[in-house]
Amino acid sequence: TVLEQARARLQAMAQGLERYVCVETVNRTYYQRVVPRQAPVRLEAVPACGQTAGDSAAAPNSRQIESTDRVRLEVSVSHGRELHSWPGATRFDTRGVDEIIRDGPVSTGAFGGYLASIFGQPGATFQYNGERSAGGKTVFEYRYRVPLEASHFAAKIAAAWRPLAYEGDFQIDPQSLELARLTVRANQVPSDAAFCQATTSLDYQSVHIGDGDVLLPRQSQLEIVLTSGRETRNVTTFSNCREY
Repeated sequence: TVLEQARARLQAMAQGLERYVCVETVNRTYYQRVVPRQAPVRLEAVPACGQTAGDSAAAPNSRQIESTDRVRLEVSVSHGRELHSWPGATRFDTRGVDEIIRDGPVSTGAFGGYLASIFGQPGATFQYNGERSAGGKTVFEYRYRVPLEASHFAAKIAAAWRPLAYEGDFQIDPQSLELARLTVRANQVPSDAAFCQATTSLDYQSVHIGDGDVLLPRQSQLEIVLTSGRETRNVTTFSNCREY
């Protein structure tokens, strides 16, 4: 019952995002794998995908920061699709975000695309994982899966956009029916892709804009493990949100 009520609420919120625009700031960090000096190996012998970005906490010396950059855009939603523009532009750009930002990792979905794709997707399946404690509250945790045939999740592989199956977990406050946290993991990445893992985690909060409250990510984090052994991390925040 909680799941069905929350899904209906989240679908309505995703549709309502078409009335809002926010500034989206993406801080991008690029890492390279560190090979110990005392154990020199050929570059091709370094395992490319044996360790994920999440594993790096257990081995902090296994990678080092190569470079950082920052991207700032304005974002909104139209007909279920996220639209972007440079801050201060007079109109939204109809091109994909990868055509606006041609270098480095970019993605969409954090502003509202994931809400519509997961909770409004008839092909998604859900499983109750049990109760958890988060932020001093008791939340219900669920696992979901979206198969390839129902997926709108796509990655650019060999210069072409290809759909991927994906799965993850999310947490719902059973009292308020608010979404607290969501993870998205790409499944069965093709062997010819330049990456082997891509995971997004989103922490949500209710933001008062105009006359109403809107569910927006407090922070979104995208971690990608490349087959070359490098890793990237995008941390996205939203600010200056307004209704129009």
